[in-house]
Amino acid sequence: MRKEIHEPPVWMKIPVLVLVTVCLLIGVAPGWTIAPVLALAARGVLGDAVPEYSLAVWHGFNLPLAMSAGGVLLGIGLYFALRRLFDLHAVVRRSLGRQIFQHHDDALLWIATRVTRLIANERLHRSLILLLLAAVALAAAPAWQVLAGLSLPVSEDLPLFAWVLWFTLVAGTVGTVALHRQRLPALVVIGVVGLAVSLLFVLFSAPDLALTQLLVEMLTVALVLLALNYLPQTSPQPTRNWRRIRDGVVALAAGVVVAVLAYAMLQHPLDTVAGELLARSWPEGHGRNVVNVILVDFRGLDTLGEITVFAVAALVVHALLRAHRLAPDAPVPGPRADLPMPAQLAHLLFPLALAVSAYLFLRGHNEPGGGFIAGLVLVMPVLLQYVLLGARHVEGRMGFNYVRLIAVGLLLAATTGVAAWLFRLPFLSSGHVDLDLPLLGTVSLTSAIAFDMGVYLVVFGGAMLVLSMLGTVKPPLPTSERAR
Repeated sequence: MRKEIHEPPVWMKIPVLVLVTVCLLIGVAPGWTIAPVLALAARGVLGDAVPEYSLAVWHGFNLPLAMSAGGVLLGIGLYFALRRLFDLHAVVRRSLGRQIFQHHDDALLWIATRVTRLIANERLHRSLILLLLAAVALAAAPAWQVLAGLSLPVSEDLPLFAWVLWFTLVAGTVGTVALHRQRLPALVVIGVVGLAVSLLFVLFSAPDLALTQLLVEMLTVALVLLALNYLPQTSPQPTRNWRRIRDGVVALAAGVVVAVLAYAMLQHPLDTVAGELLARSWPEGHGRNVVNVILVDFRGLDTLGEITVFAVAALVVHALLRAHRLAPDAPVPGPRADLPMPAQLAHLLFPLALAVSAYLFLRGHNEPGGGFIAGLVLVMPVLLQYVLLGARHVEGRMGFNYVRLIAVGLLLAATTGVAAWLFRLPFLSSGHVDLDLPLLGTVSLTSAIAFDMGVYLVVFGGAMLVLSMLGTVKPPLPTSERAR
């Protein structure tokens, strides 16, 4: 059944109109619109040491203006050039049909046809290759300069375990390339690579990053497994060997350039802002875990934006898939023999995981942990209950409403930031109080724990909303039934 294409309703145009209006107002009157927000963000990070800056529509004739004008002119020229090439391509097609050619235009028409087919071919694979080649070309010159000025050091300080992890990473990467057509084995190998990266973070004393990488890797594997349920088990084999050679050469060139730039960054002197953050973490953020203090205090506005984007992405998945969701399965009355573990195990793991999640959340301001990690820890046992007990059991007995959890988390995080205004402090400024409690002694509390609770709810609600929707979507019909 074919449907006619029509204009979107008014309510779909309103968000675009709001964004366009805001952009125009910021561009025309930056001092009245965006200046207060920038001032709050800068004061939240720098305090009273905010440098002098000015916002204006016109700053005179300078290099940024010339670069902008050059970009506009280049875009206009590219548009007309491509339009001319499309016209010539249409002429070629008509001439081929009538076998009519002008001798003096044959070479130009041939070039126009080849260029048009190269750029505007409607093939995503070729467009990605051209984009990657452009990035490699732009980064090749600085990479070559860096490589010419560096020497490979011979390090004898790395333990044997580090070399084992390096070999695991290389072997996993090569295995992923070799097994890329077999999607499930390739996913398993990618999981091994993620585990090796987590162990590298542990080796180099980054426990927060290790926990985050490990949990994200576990959820990513589960998410991709759900997506593979709706895809073929194998990828199509390229029909021509020269395409495989071309892709290999492009991938090798990109890998070499990125490796050189990463090596140059590692060899750069470590005189960065890290020392300043370490020095200010406890006096100003009242936390010894610098990573968590950065996320919920020094750069709390960035974290608020990130959880907002994550929440919007989860809600978009929910809106797109809720009409195709299956009815929740009936609850499983007893152990299932076809599962590798009894269903009762899910009941035992949930309270244990909840306790671990609460422990990681409460200690996150001074030790490895925090709202993001704690939210991911709680996702795993709930996802296991979906698999072992069914969606109806989890959503009926536990009463989780993931959309409401996301809304409450965002509201709590934003309210924590607004509350600082009552004390004439910048948005998301953190407060601190020491309470003398009986039996417990002195307990330190910070307002950042409320903001971290908002992160906790958004991460848990958003991740479970996406996983629960993908896990209960109607499977695609076989090809024979779709043909009917």
